[in-house]
Amino acid sequence: MKRLYWPAMLVGLLLTVSSAYAAPACPAQPTNADGTTIASPAPDQVVTSPVTVQGQYFGSFEGVVPIQILDASGAVLRTDHAMNECCKLAPYERKVTFSVTAPTPACIVVYRESGADGSLTPLAQVPVTLSPAAHLPGTGAETSRLALLFGVALALVIGGIALRHRTIHHP
Repeated sequence: MKRLYWPAMLVGLLLTVSSAYAAPACPAQPTNADGTTIASPAPDQVVTSPVTVQGQYFGSFEGVVPIQILDASGAVLRTDHAMNECCKLAPYERKVTFSVTAPTPACIVVYRESGADGSLTPLAQVPVTLSPAAHLPGTGAETSRLALLFGVALALVIGGIALRHRTIHHP
């Protein structure tokens, strides 16, 4: 049993690190040359529902700012829209809800909608990880991947110490 302790700890930590640093769902492009931005959430944040998407948007059609949450394969998980002042650079903000059962790499994208045919052109995007549960009840608070990694690593170390203590005192 003692021979398995350190290899098991090492494997657990490696699995934790590799899962915490999964490839982003899209490249970060939080700003566009026309001034359109996604100021929140920041790239690579872990977010819970509802996530507040906010920034600046230039030239919205009828004041509509199209927002989508896409999974890593590009499939649409959620479509929503914010409102802002038409035809100039103006702020927007929208709380967008989503539902996932496990941490999910995703991409939040803000689009320009064509007044002619309704087609969407991506303007700004940020990679995020959608989390299935709020970390602070009722707040939708966000946490960093480092804090998540630290928590899991701490739990593994405590479990390993308890296992080692048990094997030493009860051979």
